Amino acid sequence: MNYVYLLRCADDTYYCGWTTSLKSRVAAHNAGTGAKYTRSRRPVQLVYFEEYEDRHEALSREWHIKRMSREEKISLMERGRKMLETGIKGTLETTVTKDKTACHVGSGELEVYATPMLIALAEETAWKSVAAYLKPGMGTVGTKMNLDHLAATAAGRKVRCETVLTGIEGRKLVFSIEVFDDAGKVAEGTHERFIIDNEKFMAKAVSRGR
Repeated sequence: MNYVYLLRCADDTYYCGWTTSLKSRVAAHNAGTGAKYTRSRRPVQLVYFEEYEDRHEALSREWHIKRMSREEKISLMERGRKMLETGIKGTLETTVTKDKTACHVGSGELEVYATPMLIALAEETAWKSVAAYLKPGMGTVGTKMNLDHLAATAAGRKVRCETVLTGIEGRKLVFSIEVFDDAGKVAEGTHERFIIDNEKFMAKAVSRGR
């Protein structure tokens, strides 16, 4: 993975750079071995970064950010001020209407909350919880769901889904999931999502198999 990053220096100026390892590069800057500019402006703090799979895209983006004014760099940080990190929580609540029951969606015969609808609620809660932390044009897609549906919820009752971002591995995000109704916990598990470029992802999906 390639990263373009912004550091806030001790003199309140900003430095933009490119690296393949944020942690080691920031450490190098603070050790005085990162760049001539930051050597006399330590300590530095990571305040913004973007991820790119392609090295040339990252270097091009670095070139553009380096030529931004101070005000433009601050504006960029403000737009992306929320940095993706573990511990981010999401909560969504819904009512089990008849169109969300097993007998309606075809996953069973009974008028209880359908497992596919519960999974959809869990995915929605997860992706919405991190959407504001992604740069414009980026999104997430679900890649894995491991969910235990523990108890049935009858139509008319409310359910609440709670997610926590527990892991970040490059572009892979791992969430814990708990779902409750007014009688207690009805589901628990884990969910994985992958950060993607929306436009590129859709183009690949449309062209797949052609």
